[in-house]
Amino acid sequence: MWYESLIDRGILPRVVLRYAIKYGLGRYARIVERLTEEGVERQQFKFRADCLSKPIAIDVEIANLQHYELPDELTRSVLGSHLKYSGSFWNEPTQSLNQIEFATLEQYDMRAEVKSGQSILDIGAGWGALTLYLAKKYPESVITALTNSLTQKNYIEKAAVERNLHNIKVVKEDIARIDFEKKFDRIFAIEIFEHTRNAKSLFEKISSWMNPESKLFFQVFSHKKYPQIFDDVATSWMAKHYFTSGMMPYVGFYDDIQNVFRQERQWYESGIHYHKTLEFWLKNLDQKKPQLLKRVTNNEAKRSMNVQINRFELFILICSELFRYNSGQDWHLMNYLYAPRQITDEEK
Repeated sequence: MWYESLIDRGILPRVVLRYAIKYGLGRYARIVERLTEEGVERQQFKFRADCLSKPIAIDVEIANLQHYELPDELTRSVLGSHLKYSGSFWNEPTQSLNQIEFATLEQYDMRAEVKSGQSILDIGAGWGALTLYLAKKYPESVITALTNSLTQKNYIEKAAVERNLHNIKVVKEDIARIDFEKKFDRIFAIEIFEHTRNAKSLFEKISSWMNPESKLFFQVFSHKKYPQIFDDVATSWMAKHYFTSGMMPYVGFYDDIQNVFRQERQWYESGIHYHKTLEFWLKNLDQKKPQLLKRVTNNEAKRSMNVQINRFELFILICSELFRYNSGQDWHLMNYLYAPRQITDEEK
């Protein structure tokens, strides 16, 4: 892509980047809105067919490097004190990022109907925001954190020791390969399913880790109706650098593609919530950038860090403008609470 060197060198002003992003989003949205209902249904059918034809996850190592093996100081520098690497809910305009991260973790806890003593699995645990929160609140529960990142595994284990939490087990493994013999009462998955592909196979696997009374709570970002797969690395900067083989599901996708769970509840959260989260990340990145560059003294290392910062900045900008578009009504966050359902012989 002709503009990549401009991005890497940080030549383009932020106002220009935002304008270009908003222009592209507007053009994309107009194409979607011109589609007939039948056209949207065809795209959704094609999307489901593609997902069903693929394994649970693809390009896992690439995605892992893009997000989770970046320098610790870069990714963690933008987050709040709980290191929550996902969208949060801004219900009070005066709250800080630290407060809003904690309030959102409380919201997950409430929506998932967690009880003391339950066994809990946190799929795609990230930097352990939810795992550490649950472990502290429910000392009688055992929290298993599943991550595909060695960096994050080490961080969560160290944080657990420092906080005197003895009810955490961290497992480093790809979700497509892992299997658990034990059953979990609650399973969380916060913004991890977008990095997988065959949701039907994935949900069947997850259901095998659950009892009839267990529940699955997950958060995904979604488009209101038009799904997208990020596999065009030749023309899509996002697909190439930050979201290779990821997907943007449509609202209702996870009900349409699987039959092992029944939906108990769903919550729609405006994209504005994610936009506000990302703008705080951007503000933190601006504040921490001089320190990040100062820590590396080697010229080549400094150049590499500068490139990664510039790319990370564009990633945040794209996501922020995407979730802000049309007042957060096109792209937004969905929370779902699922419970296992009894499968009839005809459905098997």
